Amino acid sequence: MKALDRYREVSHVHSRWTIIAIGVGSLLAALGMVLFSLAAPDGVPTSSYYTVQAPLRDATGLFPHAQVREDGRLVGQVLRPRVENGHPTVTLQLFADTEPLPVDTRVSLRGQSAVGMGSVLLQRGTDRRTVPDGGSLRLGDTAPYVTGEDALQGLDAHTRRRTQQLLGALGPGLADRGWDLHATLRAAPSLFRDQRAVAGALLQRPGAVARAVRESARGLGALDRAREDLAEGFDPARRALAPLAEHDEGLTAALREAPGAFAALRADLPQSDRLVDELAGLTRTALPALRRAPGALRATTALLQTGRRTLPAAVRTLGLASRAAGPTLTFLQRADPVSPRLSDLASNLQPLLATAARYACDLVRSARNWGEYVRYGNAGGNYVRVLGVAPTTSSLAGQTRHLSPAPEHRNAYPEPCTAAGDRAGRGR
Repeated sequence: MKALDRYREVSHVHSRWTIIAIGVGSLLAALGMVLFSLAAPDGVPTSSYYTVQAPLRDATGLFPHAQVREDGRLVGQVLRPRVENGHPTVTLQLFADTEPLPVDTRVSLRGQSAVGMGSVLLQRGTDRRTVPDGGSLRLGDTAPYVTGEDALQGLDAHTRRRTQQLLGALGPGLADRGWDLHATLRAAPSLFRDQRAVAGALLQRPGAVARAVRESARGLGALDRAREDLAEGFDPARRALAPLAEHDEGLTAALREAPGAFAALRADLPQSDRLVDELAGLTRTALPALRRAPGALRATTALLQTGRRTLPAAVRTLGLASRAAGPTLTFLQRADPVSPRLSDLASNLQPLLATAARYACDLVRSARNWGEYVRYGNAGGNYVRVLGVAPTTSSLAGQTRHLSPAPEHRNAYPEPCTAAGDRAGRGR
Protein backbone atom coordinates (compact mmCIF):
# COMPACT_ATOMS: atom_id res chain seq x y z
CA MET A 1 0.00 0.00 0.00
CA LYS A 2 2.79 2.33 0.83
CA ALA A 3 4.32 1.66 -2.61
CA LEU A 4 1.03 2.50 -4.31
CA ASP A 5 0.74 5.74 -2.34
CA ARG A 6 3.76 7.08 -4.18
CA TYR A 7 1.91 7.18 -7.53
CA ARG A 8 -0.24 10.19 -8.35
CA GLU A 9 -3.14 10.39 -10.71
CA VAL A 10 -1.77 11.10 -14.23
CA SER A 11 -4.95 12.42 -15.80
CA HIS A 12 -8.36 13.67 -14.99
CA VAL A 13 -11.44 14.55 -17.00
CA HIS A 14 -11.68 18.28 -17.98
CA SER A 15 -14.92 20.05 -17.81
CA ARG A 16 -16.90 20.90 -20.93
CA TRP A 17 -16.30 24.64 -20.66
CA THR A 18 -12.59 24.11 -20.34
CA ILE A 19 -12.49 22.15 -23.57
CA ILE A 20 -14.55 24.84 -25.34
CA ALA A 21 -12.22 27.58 -24.10
CA ILE A 22 -9.12 25.72 -25.31
CA GLY A 23 -10.65 25.21 -28.76
CA VAL A 24 -11.67 28.85 -29.11
CA GLY A 25 -8.21 29.98 -28.03
CA SER A 26 -6.58 27.71 -30.59
CA LEU A 27 -8.81 29.06 -33.35
CA LEU A 28 -8.02 32.66 -32.37
CA ALA A 29 -4.27 31.89 -32.32
CA ALA A 30 -4.47 30.29 -35.77
CA LEU A 31 -6.47 33.27 -37.07
CA GLY A 32 -3.94 35.68 -35.62
CA MET A 33 -1.09 33.82 -37.27
CA VAL A 34 -2.92 33.95 -40.62
CA LEU A 35 -3.58 37.67 -40.27
CA PHE A 36 0.03 38.26 -39.22
CA SER A 37 1.33 36.35 -42.23
CA LEU A 38 -0.95 38.36 -44.54
CA ALA A 39 0.12 41.70 -43.07
CA ALA A 40 3.82 40.90 -42.64
CA PRO A 41 4.78 41.57 -46.29
CA ASP A 42 3.50 45.14 -45.92
CA GLY A 43 5.32 45.63 -42.61
CA VAL A 44 5.70 43.81 -39.35
CA PRO A 45 2.85 44.80 -37.01
CA THR A 46 3.87 46.89 -33.97
CA SER A 47 7.04 48.00 -35.86
CA SER A 48 7.61 51.63 -36.91
CA TYR A 49 8.79 52.71 -40.37
CA TYR A 50 9.83 55.85 -42.21
CA THR A 51 7.43 56.21 -45.15
CA VAL A 52 8.04 58.41 -48.22
CA GLN A 53 6.00 58.87 -51.41
CA ALA A 54 8.10 58.76 -54.60
CA PRO A 55 6.71 59.85 -58.01
CA LEU A 56 8.50 58.23 -60.96
CA ARG A 57 8.75 58.88 -64.67
CA ASP A 58 8.63 55.18 -65.46
CA ALA A 59 7.85 52.21 -63.20
CA THR A 60 8.17 49.42 -65.75
CA GLY A 61 9.17 46.16 -64.07
CA LEU A 62 8.52 47.52 -60.55
CA PHE A 63 6.25 45.36 -58.40
CA PRO A 64 5.05 45.51 -54.79
CA HIS A 65 7.58 44.46 -52.16
CA ALA A 66 10.49 45.26 -54.48
CA GLN A 67 13.67 46.08 -52.60
CA VAL A 68 14.83 49.62 -51.86
CA ARG A 69 18.60 49.98 -51.57
CA GLU A 70 20.99 52.80 -50.67
CA ASP A 71 24.73 52.42 -51.27
CA GLY A 72 24.21 48.68 -51.73
CA ARG A 73 22.36 48.27 -48.39
CA LEU A 74 18.76 47.08 -48.10
CA VAL A 75 16.84 49.94 -46.45
CA GLY A 76 13.21 49.08 -47.18
CA GLN A 77 10.63 47.94 -49.72
CA VAL A 78 8.16 49.27 -52.32
CA LEU A 79 4.44 49.38 -51.48
CA ARG A 80 1.30 50.33 -53.43
CA PRO A 81 2.50 51.06 -56.98
CA ARG A 82 -0.14 53.38 -58.45
CA VAL A 83 -0.70 56.35 -60.73
CA GLU A 84 -1.16 59.82 -59.23
CA ASN A 85 -1.33 63.09 -61.18
CA GLY A 86 -0.41 61.25 -64.36
CA HIS A 87 2.83 59.79 -62.95
CA PRO A 88 3.58 56.37 -61.51
CA THR A 89 3.95 56.70 -57.75
CA VAL A 90 5.12 54.24 -55.16
CA THR A 91 5.33 54.25 -51.38
CA LEU A 92 8.80 53.64 -50.03
CA GLN A 93 8.60 51.91 -46.66
CA LEU A 94 12.04 52.44 -45.10
CA PHE A 95 13.43 51.05 -41.86
CA ALA A 96 13.04 53.25 -38.79
CA ASP A 97 16.80 53.70 -38.40
CA THR A 98 17.08 55.23 -41.89
CA GLU A 99 18.08 58.89 -41.72
CA PRO A 100 15.54 61.33 -43.21
CA LEU A 101 16.02 61.82 -46.93
CA PRO A 102 17.00 65.25 -48.33
CA VAL A 103 14.34 66.79 -50.59
CA ASP A 104 16.68 66.53 -53.62
CA THR A 105 17.16 62.76 -53.23
CA ARG A 106 17.02 60.96 -56.58
CA VAL A 107 15.12 57.73 -57.13
CA SER A 108 16.16 55.41 -59.96
CA LEU A 109 15.24 51.92 -61.08
CA ARG A 110 17.65 49.04 -61.30
CA GLY A 111 17.26 45.50 -62.57
CA GLN A 112 17.55 42.82 -59.93
CA SER A 113 16.94 39.50 -61.63
CA ALA A 114 16.71 37.91 -65.07
CA VAL A 115 12.91 37.59 -64.82
CA GLY A 116 12.38 41.34 -64.86
CA MET A 117 12.03 42.03 -61.13
CA GLY A 118 13.18 45.59 -60.54
CA SER A 119 14.43 47.44 -57.50
CA VAL A 120 14.66 51.04 -56.35
CA LEU A 121 17.98 52.78 -55.75
CA LEU A 122 18.15 55.88 -53.54
CA GLN A 123 20.80 58.51 -54.17
CA ARG A 124 20.87 61.02 -51.32
CA GLY A 125 21.01 64.67 -52.20
CA THR A 126 22.85 67.52 -50.50
CA ASP A 127 19.93 69.77 -49.50
CA ARG A 128 19.62 70.45 -45.79
CA ARG A 129 15.84 70.20 -45.96
CA THR A 130 14.48 66.70 -45.43
CA VAL A 131 11.26 64.91 -46.29
CA PRO A 132 9.06 64.31 -43.24
CA ASP A 133 7.46 60.94 -42.50
CA GLY A 134 4.63 60.51 -45.03
CA GLY A 135 5.98 63.30 -47.24
CA SER A 136 6.76 63.14 -50.94
CA LEU A 137 9.94 63.37 -52.96
CA ARG A 138 10.28 65.38 -56.16
CA LEU A 139 9.69 63.78 -59.51
CA GLY A 140 12.85 61.72 -60.00
CA ASP A 141 14.95 61.43 -63.14
CA THR A 142 14.30 57.75 -63.64
CA ALA A 143 15.37 56.04 -66.85
CA PRO A 144 13.11 53.46 -68.51
CA TYR A 145 13.69 50.01 -67.10
CA VAL A 146 15.43 47.79 -69.64
CA THR A 147 15.74 44.11 -68.89
CA GLY A 148 18.74 42.05 -69.82
CA GLU A 149 16.70 40.24 -72.43
CA ASP A 150 15.72 43.55 -74.06
CA ALA A 151 19.37 44.62 -74.16
CA LEU A 152 20.47 41.32 -75.71
CA GLN A 153 17.72 41.47 -78.33
CA GLY A 154 19.28 44.64 -79.69
CA LEU A 155 22.47 42.73 -80.60
CA ASP A 156 23.10 40.41 -83.51
CA ALA A 157 23.77 36.71 -82.99
CA HIS A 158 27.57 37.00 -83.16
CA THR A 159 27.64 39.90 -80.68
CA ARG A 160 25.26 38.09 -78.30
CA ARG A 161 27.52 35.04 -78.35
CA ARG A 162 30.64 37.10 -77.65
CA THR A 163 28.74 38.97 -74.93
CA GLN A 164 27.87 35.66 -73.31
CA GLN A 165 31.56 34.70 -73.38
CA LEU A 166 32.49 38.05 -71.85
CA LEU A 167 29.94 37.69 -69.06
CA GLY A 168 31.08 34.13 -68.44
CA ALA A 169 34.66 35.32 -68.02
CA LEU A 170 33.63 38.29 -65.85
CA GLY A 171 31.84 36.02 -63.39
CA PRO A 172 34.96 34.32 -61.93
CA GLY A 173 36.96 37.52 -62.28
CA LEU A 174 34.50 39.56 -60.21
CA ALA A 175 33.93 36.89 -57.58
CA ASP A 176 34.35 38.34 -54.06
CA ARG A 177 34.86 41.78 -55.61
CA GLY A 178 31.40 43.18 -54.97
CA TRP A 179 32.51 46.21 -52.96
CA ASP A 180 35.25 47.05 -55.46
CA LEU A 181 32.74 46.87 -58.28
CA HIS A 182 30.36 49.01 -56.27
CA ALA A 183 33.07 51.67 -55.78
CA THR A 184 33.79 51.59 -59.51
CA LEU A 185 30.14 52.04 -60.36
CA ARG A 186 29.89 54.95 -57.93
CA ALA A 187 32.77 56.66 -59.73
CA ALA A 188 31.27 55.88 -63.16
CA PRO A 189 28.89 58.91 -63.34
CA SER A 190 31.74 61.42 -63.11
CA LEU A 191 33.64 59.43 -65.75
CA PHE A 192 30.63 59.45 -68.06
CA ARG A 193 30.16 63.18 -67.51
CA ASP A 194 33.73 63.77 -68.63
CA GLN A 195 33.19 61.53 -71.64
CA ARG A 196 30.02 63.46 -72.42
CA ALA A 197 32.01 66.71 -72.41
CA VAL A 198 34.56 65.16 -74.79
CA ALA A 199 31.81 63.84 -77.03
CA GLY A 200 30.19 67.28 -77.10
CA ALA A 201 33.45 68.87 -78.19
CA LEU A 202 33.77 66.27 -80.97
CA LEU A 203 30.20 66.81 -82.16
CA GLN A 204 30.77 70.55 -82.48
CA ARG A 205 33.36 69.89 -85.19
CA PRO A 206 31.98 68.58 -88.48
CA GLY A 207 33.51 65.25 -89.43
CA ALA A 208 35.48 64.94 -86.16
CA VAL A 209 33.52 61.86 -85.07
CA ALA A 210 34.03 60.13 -88.41
CA ARG A 211 37.76 60.84 -88.31
CA ALA A 212 37.95 59.63 -84.72
CA VAL A 213 36.16 56.41 -85.65
CA ARG A 214 38.42 55.85 -88.66
CA GLU A 215 41.57 56.44 -86.62
CA SER A 216 40.26 54.18 -83.88
CA ALA A 217 39.53 51.50 -86.46
CA ARG A 218 43.08 51.79 -87.79
CA GLY A 219 44.52 51.57 -84.32
CA LEU A 220 42.38 48.55 -83.47
CA GLY A 221 43.37 46.97 -86.77
CA ALA A 222 47.04 47.39 -85.89
CA LEU A 223 46.37 45.85 -82.48
CA ASP A 224 44.48 42.99 -84.12
CA ARG A 225 47.46 42.18 -86.34
CA ALA A 226 49.73 42.26 -83.31
CA ARG A 227 47.42 40.34 -80.98
CA GLU A 228 49.62 37.25 -81.00
CA ASP A 229 52.72 39.31 -80.18
CA LEU A 230 50.81 41.06 -77.41
CA ALA A 231 49.67 37.73 -76.02
CA GLU A 232 53.23 36.42 -76.07
CA GLY A 233 54.34 39.62 -74.33
CA PHE A 234 52.11 38.79 -71.36
CA ASP A 235 53.56 35.29 -71.09
CA PRO A 236 56.65 36.33 -69.03
CA ALA A 237 54.36 38.16 -66.62
CA ARG A 238 52.19 35.08 -66.37
CA ARG A 239 55.21 32.90 -65.56
CA ALA A 240 56.42 35.47 -63.02
CA LEU A 241 53.03 35.61 -61.28
CA ALA A 242 52.49 31.85 -61.35
CA PRO A 243 54.54 31.24 -58.13
CA LEU A 244 52.46 33.89 -56.36
CA ALA A 245 49.29 32.14 -57.43
CA GLU A 246 50.63 28.81 -56.20
CA HIS A 247 51.49 30.32 -52.80
CA ASP A 248 48.50 32.60 -52.48
CA GLU A 249 48.09 31.76 -48.80
CA GLY A 250 51.58 33.02 -48.00
CA LEU A 251 51.02 36.12 -50.13
CA THR A 252 47.73 36.75 -48.34
CA ALA A 253 49.44 36.38 -44.97
CA ALA A 254 52.19 38.80 -46.05
CA LEU A 255 49.62 41.35 -47.23
CA ARG A 256 47.75 40.91 -43.97
CA GLU A 257 50.90 41.74 -42.01
CA ALA A 258 51.86 44.61 -44.34
CA PRO A 259 49.68 47.32 -42.68
CA GLY A 260 51.24 46.66 -39.27
CA ALA A 261 54.74 46.64 -40.75
CA PHE A 262 54.11 49.91 -42.59
CA ALA A 263 52.64 51.44 -39.43
CA ALA A 264 55.74 50.44 -37.45
CA LEU A 265 57.96 51.81 -40.23
CA ARG A 266 56.03 55.06 -40.20
CA ALA A 267 56.41 55.29 -36.41
CA ASP A 268 60.18 54.77 -36.74
CA LEU A 269 60.64 57.31 -39.52
CA PRO A 270 60.98 60.31 -37.11
CA GLN A 271 63.92 58.55 -35.47
CA SER A 272 65.75 58.56 -38.79
CA ASP A 273 65.46 62.35 -39.13
CA ARG A 274 68.69 62.80 -37.16
CA LEU A 275 70.51 60.45 -39.54
CA VAL A 276 69.11 62.37 -42.51
CA ASP A 277 70.27 65.67 -40.94
CA GLU A 278 73.76 64.25 -40.37
CA LEU A 279 73.89 63.01 -43.95
CA ALA A 280 72.81 66.45 -45.14
CA GLY A 281 75.59 68.07 -43.08
CA LEU A 282 78.10 65.55 -44.42
CA THR A 283 76.98 66.34 -47.94
CA ARG A 284 77.37 70.08 -47.38
CA THR A 285 80.84 69.51 -45.88
CA ALA A 286 81.92 67.24 -48.72
CA LEU A 287 80.58 69.54 -51.43
CA PRO A 288 83.72 71.77 -51.61
CA ALA A 289 85.92 68.68 -51.85
CA LEU A 290 83.68 67.26 -54.55
CA ARG A 291 83.97 70.52 -56.50
CA ARG A 292 87.76 70.12 -56.47
CA ALA A 293 87.57 66.42 -57.21
CA PRO A 294 87.53 66.76 -61.04
CA GLY A 295 90.80 68.73 -61.02
CA ALA A 296 92.36 66.30 -58.55
CA LEU A 297 91.26 63.37 -60.69
CA ARG A 298 92.70 64.97 -63.80
CA ALA A 299 96.02 65.55 -61.96
CA THR A 300 95.95 61.96 -60.75
CA THR A 301 95.32 60.78 -64.30
CA ALA A 302 98.28 62.81 -65.58
CA LEU A 303 100.44 61.43 -62.75
CA LEU A 304 99.47 57.89 -63.65
CA GLN A 305 100.17 58.51 -67.31
CA THR A 306 103.61 59.93 -66.42
CA GLY A 307 104.25 57.16 -63.93
CA ARG A 308 103.51 54.55 -66.55
CA ARG A 309 106.88 55.32 -68.14
CA THR A 310 108.70 55.05 -64.80
CA LEU A 311 106.99 51.87 -63.68
CA PRO A 312 109.65 49.58 -65.32
CA ALA A 313 112.41 51.42 -63.45
CA ALA A 314 110.35 51.17 -60.27
CA VAL A 315 110.00 47.45 -60.86
CA ARG A 316 113.78 47.12 -61.21
CA THR A 317 114.26 49.23 -58.10
CA LEU A 318 111.86 47.01 -56.17
CA GLY A 319 113.77 43.98 -57.44
CA LEU A 320 117.06 45.40 -56.20
CA ALA A 321 115.38 46.34 -52.92
CA SER A 322 114.09 42.81 -52.53
CA ARG A 323 117.62 41.43 -53.06
CA ALA A 324 119.01 43.97 -50.60
CA ALA A 325 116.40 43.16 -47.97
CA GLY A 326 118.20 39.98 -46.86
CA PRO A 327 121.66 41.54 -46.39
CA THR A 328 120.08 44.55 -44.70
CA LEU A 329 118.26 42.34 -42.21
CA THR A 330 121.51 40.41 -41.59
CA PHE A 331 123.38 43.67 -40.98
CA LEU A 332 120.71 44.90 -38.61
CA GLN A 333 120.75 41.62 -36.72
CA ARG A 334 124.54 41.83 -36.33
CA ALA A 335 124.44 45.51 -35.43
CA ASP A 336 121.77 44.97 -32.85
CA PRO A 337 124.26 43.87 -30.08
CA VAL A 338 126.37 47.02 -30.55
CA SER A 339 123.43 49.39 -30.88
CA PRO A 340 123.61 50.35 -27.15
CA ARG A 341 127.25 51.39 -27.65
CA LEU A 342 126.34 53.41 -30.69
CA SER A 343 123.63 55.03 -28.63
CA ASP A 344 126.18 55.89 -25.91
CA LEU A 345 128.54 57.28 -28.59
CA ALA A 346 125.76 59.42 -29.97
CA SER A 347 124.98 60.66 -26.47
CA ASN A 348 128.63 61.54 -25.90
CA LEU A 349 128.93 63.28 -29.26
CA GLN A 350 125.82 65.33 -28.70
CA PRO A 351 127.47 68.06 -26.54
CA LEU A 352 130.45 68.26 -28.95
CA LEU A 353 128.14 68.56 -31.91
CA ALA A 354 126.05 71.14 -30.07
CA THR A 355 129.18 73.22 -29.41
CA ALA A 356 130.38 72.78 -33.00
CA ALA A 357 127.01 73.92 -34.20
CA ARG A 358 127.41 77.14 -32.28
CA TYR A 359 130.82 77.73 -33.94
CA ALA A 360 129.64 76.78 -37.41
CA CYS A 361 130.62 80.12 -38.92
CA ASP A 362 134.13 79.87 -37.39
CA LEU A 363 134.54 76.37 -38.79
CA VAL A 364 133.44 77.55 -42.21
CA ARG A 365 135.90 80.48 -42.01
CA SER A 366 138.71 78.16 -40.89
CA ALA A 367 138.04 75.83 -43.81
CA ARG A 368 138.01 78.78 -46.18
CA ASN A 369 141.33 80.07 -44.73
CA TRP A 370 142.82 76.59 -45.02
CA GLY A 371 141.82 76.50 -48.65
CA GLU A 372 143.46 79.84 -49.25
CA TYR A 373 146.51 78.55 -47.36
CA VAL A 374 147.05 75.50 -49.53
CA ARG A 375 145.97 77.08 -52.81
CA TYR A 376 149.42 78.38 -53.79
CA GLY A 377 152.51 76.15 -53.95
CA ASN A 378 156.13 76.45 -55.18
CA ALA A 379 157.97 74.87 -58.08
CA GLY A 380 158.74 71.84 -56.00
CA GLY A 381 155.04 71.15 -55.50
CA ASN A 382 155.06 72.17 -51.84
CA TYR A 383 151.73 73.53 -50.76
CA VAL A 384 152.26 73.60 -47.03
CA ARG A 385 154.92 76.07 -45.89
CA VAL A 386 156.33 76.30 -42.40
CA LEU A 387 157.66 79.72 -41.47
CA GLY A 388 159.69 80.19 -38.31
CA VAL A 389 159.44 83.67 -36.85
CA ALA A 390 161.88 85.05 -34.31
CA PRO A 391 160.65 87.32 -31.66
CA THR A 392 162.34 90.47 -32.99
CA THR A 393 164.99 89.85 -35.69
CA SER A 394 165.95 87.31 -38.35
CA SER A 395 169.16 86.84 -40.33
CA LEU A 396 168.98 85.60 -43.88
CA ALA A 397 172.10 85.67 -46.18
CA GLY A 398 174.01 87.92 -43.80
CA GLN A 399 171.23 90.47 -43.57
CA THR A 400 169.47 91.33 -40.41
CA ARG A 401 165.91 92.73 -40.31
CA HIS A 402 163.33 93.44 -37.73
CA LEU A 403 160.14 91.35 -37.86
CA SER A 404 156.75 92.34 -36.64
CA PRO A 405 155.46 90.25 -33.86
CA ALA A 406 152.64 87.86 -34.75
CA PRO A 407 149.17 89.18 -34.00
CA GLU A 408 147.78 88.13 -30.69
CA HIS A 409 144.18 87.60 -29.66
CA ARG A 410 142.77 89.06 -26.54
CA ASN A 411 140.60 86.04 -25.72
CA ALA A 412 141.81 82.50 -26.34
CA TYR A 413 138.14 81.27 -26.27
CA PRO A 414 136.15 83.92 -28.04
CA GLU A 415 132.35 83.78 -28.42
CA PRO A 416 130.98 82.15 -31.61
CA CYS A 417 131.60 84.10 -34.81
CA THR A 418 133.69 86.82 -33.07
CA ALA A 419 137.30 85.54 -33.66
CA ALA A 420 137.76 87.53 -36.89
CA GLY A 421 137.51 90.91 -35.11
CA ASP A 422 139.15 89.91 -31.82
CA ARG A 423 142.75 90.88 -32.43
CA ALA A 424 145.02 92.79 -29.99
CA GLY A 425 146.43 95.28 -32.52
CA ARG A 426 143.03 96.03 -34.16
CA GLY A 427 142.34 99.70 -33.97
CA ARG A 428 145.81 100.77 -33.01
